[in-house]
Amino acid sequence: MRLLFVNETHPATLHVAGARLFRFAEALAKRGHEVVQVTGVEPDGCASVRNTIGPRLIPLPALVQPPSRIAPIRRARTALRLLRSDRRTRAWLDSAQTTIGRASQDFRPDLIWATFGSINSLLLARRLAEHYDCPWVIDTKDNWEAFMPFGLRRAVARRFASAKGLTTNAQLHEGAAQPYFPSIPYRLVYSGVAEPFFRARAKPPREESAERTILLVGGIYRPATLGQFLAAVARWRSRLSLVDQARLRLHYVGASNLVVADAIASTDLSAITQISPFVPLDQFAGLVGDSFCAAYLWLPTGFHHKLLELSVAARAVIAFPGEHPESIRLAQQCDTPFAVCADGDELASTLDELWAASSESANRSAAPPWHWDDFAVGLEQFFETIVADRNDR
Repeated sequence: MRLLFVNETHPATLHVAGARLFRFAEALAKRGHEVVQVTGVEPDGCASVRNTIGPRLIPLPALVQPPSRIAPIRRARTALRLLRSDRRTRAWLDSAQTTIGRASQDFRPDLIWATFGSINSLLLARRLAEHYDCPWVIDTKDNWEAFMPFGLRRAVARRFASAKGLTTNAQLHEGAAQPYFPSIPYRLVYSGVAEPFFRARAKPPREESAERTILLVGGIYRPATLGQFLAAVARWRSRLSLVDQARLRLHYVGASNLVVADAIASTDLSAITQISPFVPLDQFAGLVGDSFCAAYLWLPTGFHHKLLELSVAARAVIAFPGEHPESIRLAQQCDTPFAVCADGDELASTLDELWAASSESANRSAAPPWHWDDFAVGLEQFFETIVADRNDR
């Protein structure tokens, strides 16, 4: 197949938003498909993407809208742009189509796949599908209901009714999208786990006398939840011996670094805490593997993108203060201890158990088949079905 992917986040960006389509593009290219990816401009200061396998990248400048300091005006403009394209959006789409045509030359896709972050990728995919007269598929890597204003969800979905399929990276997101896209086929395709996490899994455990780190990862969407988590960790630490208190470290990795820094300042954890906004994938996998437990804060409307990676590489994983049954079932497919702690007392009890446990053997059982290549098989089948259905008509 000739496949055209559209994702406004460049794959070199140190953020999960740039990984999903690019990693699947690599996997499908290895399976013999020709893949071109339209994406944003490569960010400054990031390592360039090694693109020996594929896809071929076509970078586009971002669509820039004039800012407004007045909140009601800003929200009104956003709502209008969700419902219909303004002059700037139409000009950007025209320019993008011209750039893609020049860069891709004789490439004519059999199918277009676009990720739902903002609607710009969907607008461009719809425009390109009309131009090339081919089917296009929406990827809802995020929750449609959580990322779309309540009163506009159905109206915006109707703008993209020409889509011929929809992929999701969680059953949770599939259930949220189905009321708005009821007439098209769906395919659940989890995001895969990169090879550095499997390598981290095979590393021998650290020495018993070494520092032991709680690694907190991911976005902080509810500062109150973060406060409860930190308060519980601080209380638990205070009960450790002085020797163990000196060994404990807390490391946060994620985009909410300023929120975490503010919250840490009001605790007695500052001296043992390190905060990293983003780290390269290899380094992040190493941090996961070296921690005595990895933790994340649960958001009821979302599926945690890092769950599979943490389950593969970590010695133990904690979700606070809850988790969906889907995520629990996935975590149970791996031998990594996984605990859902509903409150500070449960968190402290779980940390007691993990701290007291002896270091695990380096010989862990094989991780589940969660590579990008493994999940790409189902994605390939879904695309082939849509293309074949189009050709049969």
